[in-house]
Amino acid sequence: MLSGDFRRNNPAKTGLATRRLSLVDSIYSMICKENTMIGVDPERNDSAIHRWYSTVMGFDPALVGQLIDRLSISEGQNLLDPFCGTGTTLVECQKKGITAIGLDVNPVCVLATRVKTNWQLSTDKIDSLLRLIVREARDIAKCPSLKSHKTYLHLLKSGMIRRGWISARKSIVVIALLEAIDRVCPKGFYLEFFHLAVASALVRKIADVKFGPELYCLKTRKRTRVISSFSHTVRSMSGDLKSISSSYDLSTRSKVMYGDARDCRTLISKAGTPTVDFLITSPPYPNEHDYTRTHRLELVFLKYVHSLEQLRMIKHSMIRCNTKSLYKGDCEERFIRAFPGIRKVSRTLDDRAQDRSDGFSKLYGRMIREYFGGMAVHLKSAYGSLTQGGHSAYVVADQQCFLGVHVDTPSILMKIATRPEIGFRHIETLEWRSLRGSTGNKTLHERVLIFRK
Repeated sequence: MLSGDFRRNNPAKTGLATRRLSLVDSIYSMICKENTMIGVDPERNDSAIHRWYSTVMGFDPALVGQLIDRLSISEGQNLLDPFCGTGTTLVECQKKGITAIGLDVNPVCVLATRVKTNWQLSTDKIDSLLRLIVREARDIAKCPSLKSHKTYLHLLKSGMIRRGWISARKSIVVIALLEAIDRVCPKGFYLEFFHLAVASALVRKIADVKFGPELYCLKTRKRTRVISSFSHTVRSMSGDLKSISSSYDLSTRSKVMYGDARDCRTLISKAGTPTVDFLITSPPYPNEHDYTRTHRLELVFLKYVHSLEQLRMIKHSMIRCNTKSLYKGDCEERFIRAFPGIRKVSRTLDDRAQDRSDGFSKLYGRMIREYFGGMAVHLKSAYGSLTQGGHSAYVVADQQCFLGVHVDTPSILMKIATRPEIGFRHIETLEWRSLRGSTGNKTLHERVLIFRK
């Protein structure tokens, strides 16, 4: 059962419109003052482990922890995050001794989550391997043949060096560092640990990029030393491991799988888990944010993407949330064709795009239909993944970035999830925080949808 606090904060159960408005006003007042309505402990420090690798569009650990507590999830129960990203939900579950399964189609995210939930590595061994890697990398970096390395050639061909994502000099040293890691740690958990350390140092300290929330190149390049930045990152991660080993039970292990959230029922079955008791996740929002672009440098340097075809394979497995991920063969809009709310939004977008000269605007209507169609497929699979009576929590936000048209994503997803062919029962909607829209002056809201099977 859900806690009483959740039920008391549900405006849908107050009965009178005046009471409903009063409650909503008080909620928004609380959001403006504290940025959340679910009492997050101000003394809580969530940076350990989470800071190893994260994205600007990531999940808030405090919210995940509160949802775990409020849904009364305890040891012996299991949980699924079908859009696990960089592993925030799984890390929070592991801190509480809860078994969790994470799915993602981005190999960098799968790597990050797997490393961030493996707390049993020896810090002494990490320190000794680091010394060997640094020594080896300095020797490899002197080799002139690195300029013919496949990764370097792709950076040149794709224009990432020319456009200023990272300098040619720093690219060579990063490649040398990764080659050294592969020689010193040919396989296993320590190899993945050091690969993630490179990815973390790359985007935070080495590459000449920032996020706000989209990736953009800096006008003034970072004056950082590649190997020193990597070493500092490894030592910080090793320090977190020492701290975590003395604070938490290390016996709980999470499962992380590469896979499409639209087929989560099949994937968890293959992992030996027929159903899960709970689901907590934050799916991609329809906001023209290219999630592969955020991780593009890591995808290239870690050798996951060296061609346009490899990048397309990743995008094909994603929910269509931006026009850059649309393909001619996409047809998931057929699952929501009769849905009036989506038809209205997409029709408005199509009308407004008529006077636009850019090609992307004319795709917005179709992209919205494909997004909600893909989410309908996911919700059906998620319903089948839950045990009877199991709860799911979806963190979603409304949008207005497409030609100023407001898309009430939480409301539309709630109505899709509760359609008879999917079957969820909507328990309540919680306000998490308010957001300032990138266009127009409308305040946007990030909400938590609570469903029950």
